[in-house]
Amino acid sequence: MKGKMVKRLLAVGLSIAMAVTTFQTVGTSGPGIVQAASTVTNENLLKNPTFEEGVDLGTHSDSNQNNKIGNWFAYSTQNPGTVKKVQENAHNGEWSATVAKQNDALEQDVPDLQKGATYKLSVWAKNTNPSGLKTWLCLKWYGGSEKKVAIDSSEYKQYEIEFTYTGATGTDAGKNTRVAIWVERGNSGNVYVDDWSLQISSDLKSLSVENGALKAEYNADYQGEMKSSDFDISYTSSLEPEVAKKLDITSETVNGKTLTMNFAEIAKQPMKQTITVTATYKPSKQPMVVDFDVDASGEELVEANLTGITAENGSVTANLDKVPTVAPVKDDFTLEYKVNDGAFEKAAIKEFTYNKDSKNVVMTFDKISGAVDPKDVTVKVTYKDVAKTAEFRVELGSGVKYYVDATNGKDSNNGTSPETAWQTIDRVNQEKFQPGDQILFKAGETWTGALKPQGSGVDGAPIVIASYGEGKKPILMPGEDWTISHMNIANQVVRNPKVNNVITFFNQEYWEVRDLELYDSTYEQNTNTNVYRRGINISAEDVGDLSYFKFDNLTIHGFRGPISNEGKSSGGIIMTVTTNLNDASKRVPTAVHDISVTNCELYDLGRSGINFVSPWTTREGDKWNKYAPFGYAGKGAWKPYERFTLSNNIIHDIDGDGTIVDGCKDVTVDHNTVYRAVYNCWYGVGLFNWNSDNVVFEYNEVYESSPADALLGAGDGQGIEIDALNQNTLVQYNYLHDNAGGVFMWCCTASLRGFNGIYRYNISQNDGAKHGVIDWREGHEGSMAYNNTIYLGEGIDREWLKNGYTGGKSDAKFYNNIVVNKGNMTPGKGFNEQEIDYESNIFVGFDEVPSNDTTLIQEDPKFVAPGTGGKGIDSVKGYKLQADSPAIDAGLNIENNGGKDYFGTPLADGKTDIGAAEYVVELDKTALNALIEYAKSQQENENYQYVVPVVKEKFEAALAEAEKVSADNAATQEAVDTAYDKLLDMVHHLEFTGNTSSLKVLVDAAKGLEEQFYTAESWKPFTEALKEAEAVLADENALQEEIDAVRAALKKAMDGLVKKPLADKSKLEKLVKDSETKYEPNLDKYTPASGESFKEALDAARSVLADENATQKQVDSAYTTLQKAIFGLRLIPNKDALEDLINKVESMDLSGYTTESVQALKNVLLEAKAVMEDPEADQKEVDAAEKALRASRDGLVAVEDAKKADSSKKVAKTGDATSPIGWTLAGVLAVLAVVAAFFVRRKKR
Repeated sequence: MKGKMVKRLLAVGLSIAMAVTTFQTVGTSGPGIVQAASTVTNENLLKNPTFEEGVDLGTHSDSNQNNKIGNWFAYSTQNPGTVKKVQENAHNGEWSATVAKQNDALEQDVPDLQKGATYKLSVWAKNTNPSGLKTWLCLKWYGGSEKKVAIDSSEYKQYEIEFTYTGATGTDAGKNTRVAIWVERGNSGNVYVDDWSLQISSDLKSLSVENGALKAEYNADYQGEMKSSDFDISYTSSLEPEVAKKLDITSETVNGKTLTMNFAEIAKQPMKQTITVTATYKPSKQPMVVDFDVDASGEELVEANLTGITAENGSVTANLDKVPTVAPVKDDFTLEYKVNDGAFEKAAIKEFTYNKDSKNVVMTFDKISGAVDPKDVTVKVTYKDVAKTAEFRVELGSGVKYYVDATNGKDSNNGTSPETAWQTIDRVNQEKFQPGDQILFKAGETWTGALKPQGSGVDGAPIVIASYGEGKKPILMPGEDWTISHMNIANQVVRNPKVNNVITFFNQEYWEVRDLELYDSTYEQNTNTNVYRRGINISAEDVGDLSYFKFDNLTIHGFRGPISNEGKSSGGIIMTVTTNLNDASKRVPTAVHDISVTNCELYDLGRSGINFVSPWTTREGDKWNKYAPFGYAGKGAWKPYERFTLSNNIIHDIDGDGTIVDGCKDVTVDHNTVYRAVYNCWYGVGLFNWNSDNVVFEYNEVYESSPADALLGAGDGQGIEIDALNQNTLVQYNYLHDNAGGVFMWCCTASLRGFNGIYRYNISQNDGAKHGVIDWREGHEGSMAYNNTIYLGEGIDREWLKNGYTGGKSDAKFYNNIVVNKGNMTPGKGFNEQEIDYESNIFVGFDEVPSNDTTLIQEDPKFVAPGTGGKGIDSVKGYKLQADSPAIDAGLNIENNGGKDYFGTPLADGKTDIGAAEYVVELDKTALNALIEYAKSQQENENYQYVVPVVKEKFEAALAEAEKVSADNAATQEAVDTAYDKLLDMVHHLEFTGNTSSLKVLVDAAKGLEEQFYTAESWKPFTEALKEAEAVLADENALQEEIDAVRAALKKAMDGLVKKPLADKSKLEKLVKDSETKYEPNLDKYTPASGESFKEALDAARSVLADENATQKQVDSAYTTLQKAIFGLRLIPNKDALEDLINKVESMDLSGYTTESVQALKNVLLEAKAVMEDPEADQKEVDAAEKALRASRDGLVAVEDAKKADSSKKVAKTGDATSPIGWTLAGVLAVLAVVAAFFVRRKKR
């Protein structure tokens, strides 16, 4: 056939190149059917394979190192210029490519290979120095180990690698398959390569189609069987592109290497159509697409109109008036909606289904989220310039629970119960969740893949991701990497980064995630990966303010990323805000507020345990530019994340920082344990803030930052650092120990300033000094360190101050601190008195001390037990002061000092001690604590549940007050004694109990009795006793004596109840017995309706007879009902005579009778047949019908008789006894009388 289109084989997603074809009429296809044919052949998936294409080699760069698609790329970092195209030594044509030096490589990546398919890679190559230039043909990132074939011939030779593609895994997951020539070693000689090929390994050479036949041409060396069952074949029409149909092969033939598969020709339609055939060759998993045209039939096109729509939240149905020739598609429709009185806005159509039989289209869209106030939504659908609207209301409901079970779930389920759970994360990602919904993963199960749930909650109704069932936390693991357009990291732009998050939120709000384990098993492989891997990523772009994310009781581990500064955007929980890089008019300052992380464990993570990044970083105002221009300008004015809480978490074994509070405002970081941070990076600390306002770090334990076994010799390494660009930072009541970097750090510069950063009432034990004991830099204003206790144990050489500075750019204050040094100490940069004001400090173990401290003390501070702090913030009582400590009352009084010391002791006497502990006389709380323990044990006693509520309430209040006094370091002895007396008094009242359980059982039983069965004399005292029992039962403070008394009275009244006499059932028993013997065995003789009524009445009568408590009224009613049913029985009539007569009449030849008499007969015949078919007709009606039909038959008037009667009118005389008309009239009247009587009976019935 001439003019065939040529397509290249779909080897993966198999790209298709089409050429316009000419058409011809094929005689075997029937007259007038014009067809086009197309062919597919195997495609070389490598671009520019012959080097004759006139395309220069690409150059390797950091941005394309894992993305070398569409061309050959030269890699030659050691010897630039030695990987190149040359116009010499070609295998075919004029051009080849050459590599010549060690580590030279020529590389190309191939995307979208078909999983499970087998491919063959080949290249022609020659090596001018095989022994000296060790060179390989390489293949990697296909799903297996790297394959290599040595280029060992000095003459051109074809080298091949065959492989099955399964997809890159591990650290290479997401990468495209790479082919390359690589020089392992040597610098003498050249390797020339030419004529590359990468094709799917297939038995097929080509596939072609025309209407009625599909031809598969096999390779010349193919020896197997050629059969249609090796193909899965389907097709679509351009008139119904959404509907795929199976293409049935009706016959097949083999001629040489060609298999012809015949199918029924596709019929013509009123409009020309293109038929697209998809055939998958199953042995090689090879999909192929070919197509042909079918001309129009010439019939008139049918077009449909939109008649109306119906809508509900998330779905709209559009109704058409007829079935159009061309099936409607999604692009034919426009879907818009508006909320309340707002303007219409366009809604994306997610799913589109056309139902030809019902002539309607169903379109789904993202559900409109509910809110506190109802939303009235108007939906508008436009089709062919005709618009229709519908309305629905969205109200905030209680939410739906969706269950996910990896083992027993099915994605075809509705997901709304454990029994109908979904199975996969992909199914979860398809749903648009509504406020109040819950997504519950089954405990003990594991899922792999990126969870990207859709939707947002609202204030008061967040969407929850959690677990259900018993067992270990559900485990969610990452799937394949993906690439995003950019990230703003550390105020830099990283373009096209690869990311991998287990849970991703984008421009969403009001979510809670709890009770899950997020785990990346690639931790050991990824000490410095280029993929930004995270457990959870909250991301937002140009959307304004978003609110509320709560993360609770999560275990997150294994997620790593780059160890660079940019790598801080990888790790456990990462918040990322980005903005449009190309169009400033589309930028909207954006931040996410009210984020909390509580009760979680994060470990084995990358550059950050938790971090925030944003491009909205620029601080405005003169103070930020006082000494130098502001040094951290972003895309616009500072837009902080507000109200962040990090509480009661354990964060450990982090490559970089445990948590970075970056670009935030109003933050509390409390009661966390952070250890072994800064394991694999150059700079990091346990906790720090950057470019943030109003941050409080309190009650945290931070230790072993930059541990001894760290992979990199890290800088910084403190426990808690106040970094640059912060305002109003409080670091208080923290326990810092064994951190390699030092104790305190204010990390500022002239262009990166900070304000009001305060360390107070912290305890440091055995911290190191990589950055000095303190690191206090220029540019910080209002910074202070006061009332801290620093104990520096033996074994570490330290220097006091690192990064000292001068120039009058600081007003730092160091007051009321105790510093005890047991190791070697040097001043380092000295004490820098010109910048730091020292006052009322204790320095012990220093050869030099600050010269400007006018009240300096160098005596032993007399701690209770120094150096004994262990793990936990409560393990440092050894740093309390003894009674004769020189630190007592020796400090400066500082305003707004927090009001308490490290241990919670109030700072109330106006005399400040030096150090983190305010000395108080220890009270004797032994008796109080013993009573508290005893009281708690009574709560565990099984009888505690019966203590009357008023006593229980007072007892629990006294216990709570006693515990409060016990924990209060400032409590007086009088307060201790008072709490003891009150609690003891309430313990003595615990015998005031009232167990109402047995009374409740008796009352419930009594309330089930019915008055109708008992005499009035016995019922009255019973109701009085029941009323009194219910009153006591309702009194929650009733004592046991009252309960026992009313129970006994009620029991006595119940025992005294006298039953009424039983009903007389004798008449009913006799009637039932007669019915069972006379009528029930013969029900088949009665009409179905009357028989069914009788059966129901008989069954009801039997039930009454079996009921021991049946009343006389119930018995009499059953008797009457059954009697009426017996009267109403109707025998089935004998219809044989009527049936025989009907058959005879229907077989009669009526052509000889008058039209009038025949019509009369037919009318009666119809009624007779209706009676025959009526199951409820009785014998009278059957007999009447037979009589009427017989009379109508006998009354037929022959045509000749009618003529005679007519002629006799002319001669007959009045009074003539033999007048024909008289006899005829008499006969007709007789027939009419019979028929009329029959019709009257039928009408009455």
